[in-house]
Amino acid sequence: MVECIKCGEVGTISKAGKVGKKQRYFCKHCKLHFTLPNKNIAPRSELEKKQNVTIKDIAEALQISFSTVSKALLGNPVVNPETRKKVLDMAIKMNYQPNLIAKTLVKHTSNTIGIIIPSIISSSFYPEVLQGIQEILSEKKYTSILCLSHESYENEIANCNQLINNRVDGVLISITSKTQDTSHIKQFEDKNIPFVFINRAPETLQGSSVTVDNYLAGCKAVEHLIEQGCTRIAHIAGPTNLAFSKERLRGFCDTLIKHRMPIDMSLIVYNDLYTANSKECVAHLLNLSHPPDGVFVYSDFIGIELILAAKEKGIAIPTELCVVGMGNNPVSSIIDPQLSTITGPTVEMGKIATELLIEEIETKNQKFSNRLLDVELIVRKSSLRNESEIK
Repeated sequence: MVECIKCGEVGTISKAGKVGKKQRYFCKHCKLHFTLPNKNIAPRSELEKKQNVTIKDIAEALQISFSTVSKALLGNPVVNPETRKKVLDMAIKMNYQPNLIAKTLVKHTSNTIGIIIPSIISSSFYPEVLQGIQEILSEKKYTSILCLSHESYENEIANCNQLINNRVDGVLISITSKTQDTSHIKQFEDKNIPFVFINRAPETLQGSSVTVDNYLAGCKAVEHLIEQGCTRIAHIAGPTNLAFSKERLRGFCDTLIKHRMPIDMSLIVYNDLYTANSKECVAHLLNLSHPPDGVFVYSDFIGIELILAAKEKGIAIPTELCVVGMGNNPVSSIIDPQLSTITGPTVEMGKIATELLIEEIETKNQKFSNRLLDVELIVRKSSLRNESEIK
């Protein structure tokens, strides 16, 4: 005797053909077509405890087809609401977790963003950018894969390959100080994966970018130093191949020219982002026979190093030497004297770049956009000869 798996009736059951090699039955009482479970199917209580529950497990538990379960989980309207509710209830009960890799292959989207940045510990800049990125990703229901290049060109290439293999939908990237050949980044364009540069963008590859106005930063720093009475102004610039370094230097030079002050090339030195080199840059300026009386430094860390080295040599700050950094690192407000600095909206930078990338992903239309964010001069004691100018 066959018992209906829904209503339990026995006398109302008749055979109704076969499904595959299994006998199909029909219950006249509840109008249900069904097949009997295989003897080797685990009891439902055991299925509920099973790790990595599959669509097949749900189908067998409900005695319906694999395709019906799949369509119900995807919200396909061909599945009637009652059946879909049963599938969803069973999926929750059995703790079903969708296979994201399989889903990615079917939908050709992963809702995952790749992020490549040089570091998260050398300054507060990138952690703040990441905060902005994460706020938008959470709001838009995207996940992320974070890769660190550690200023290594080889690592950056490996990071790009990893993100392609993980089938990310888009990439946010800040290039290393060593990146000149961008063919590894161009792979994203070739594979129709949108990308947006944050803070650092190459000049050899067209792409959307979100950066602070580095030219304006150079202008504001030099204007301030001139206002404080500095007449021999130096600049410790960043790596020569990075666009942001070139823009700050251009602002520095144009402002000197505007005020009809000479550009002394002995007062312009370049740092390659490594500590030993920064010490050399600082020593070069302080050991000149005619040293500068004002310095714009491309990062707060080197600005702090300059202050400490100047104090060791007995150079009074700001009376004899004014210093302006960039980045508004938390340490810049702790050093004595506190370091004047140029800062930009770092959290906002992360938000804008992420919104721009997601828009390009979802519209499937990469319209290259270059956003320049305004910068602010924070005046502190390291450059302030007139105390009344503190805001």
